[in-house]
Amino acid sequence: MIKILFLLIIITLIILFSFGVPTEDTINNSLVISNVLVDNNTASENIWLDFTPSSVLISEEKNQKTKEIINPNIDFDTKYLLGKLNYQNDSRFIEVSLEDSVKSGMYLRKETYLAFKQMTQDAKKDKIDLIIISGARNFETQKNIWENKWSGLIGDYYLIEDEYNKATSILEQSAMPGTSRHHWGTEIDLNNLNNSYFYGGEGLKIYNWLAENASKYGFCQPYSTQDSRSGGYQEERWHWSYLPTSSVFTQQYSSLVKNDDLSGFLGDHLVSELKIIVNYVLNINRECL
Repeated sequence: MIKILFLLIIITLIILFSFGVPTEDTINNSLVISNVLVDNNTASENIWLDFTPSSVLISEEKNQKTKEIINPNIDFDTKYLLGKLNYQNDSRFIEVSLEDSVKSGMYLRKETYLAFKQMTQDAKKDKIDLIIISGARNFETQKNIWENKWSGLIGDYYLIEDEYNKATSILEQSAMPGTSRHHWGTEIDLNNLNNSYFYGGEGLKIYNWLAENASKYGFCQPYSTQDSRSGGYQEERWHWSYLPTSSVFTQQYSSLVKNDDLSGFLGDHLVSELKIIVNYVLNINRECL
């Protein structure tokens, strides 16, 4: 037994003098590298002897850049979700070119617009022309739309005496201020704002192309047929959402925004009774969650 122990001590000393005693930094670096390789299913023993800390830093840097491209860093708060923004002065947004829109002064989140550009370029190859009719709309813009309908400046909603019924009628096509997905810069309305346009001819051709291909670029139709959503907004064949970003906002809206946050416009006293957040904001195509 003594001979065996003596032999083990000799072997240990030989190894230490040959390779050096691993320092704490060396051990930590070996663990970091090991974790990186384990994540990629290529772990092996003694890998700290084969790689250097600099190679790990380079790998992590490249990986981070890739993540930023695929899933851009999303910073926001409740005010953002409510659309209380100035898109012109917000670095997360970019103005849409007149080449892609029907008017100037339209904004989208940068990643939304980049994805649309990729989609429309490919659509042209199939002789499909996509044009953005509406992009980001902040709280004040949505408030003007809502109150113009509420007061009778747009449509004949003023003829509806019962305010609850008036609100539900407006909600068939327009969102209450603070509840529109267009606040986020992730939504685009394309080509025409009438479902009937997409039922035949060129409109149907465009819709069929989007239904088949939009998901390849990250887009989803949030307001599908009401049969699939049990109420809420009417179907909107023109409305497409950039899912990689909007799905995050949808989840956070559910957590952060309360009924009391939805105020400052005509009819806001009906928010709780209408269950706006559950019945409208969160009542979307399940594929868009």
